[in-house]
Amino acid sequence: MKDIHPEVAIKGFGGATLISAKPNKTAEVLENVLGLECLGQEEGFLRFKSEAELGNPIDIKLTHSVRGLMGQVQFIILPGERKMKRTI
Repeated sequence: MKDIHPEVAIKGFGGATLISAKPNKTAEVLENVLGLECLGQEEGFLRFKSEAELGNPIDIKLTHSVRGLMGQVQFIILPGERKMKRTI
């Protein structure tokens, strides 16, 4: 694979919507572990923002989802310099 120069590299995404079987636990992780700021709740979603310019916002759907009915995300890249392990 060739090196990708910073001036042409992907700088981020417009955000993500997380669908979780345990949305409140997911919110705790975003806020208390990853350090995102909770901006509030609206129309069944809880919105978070990181300090970075890119990759915002991150929304969590607050209604519980049934596990296995949707695609599975193995990992998501969040703004910042944290190194995270893949846990799934």
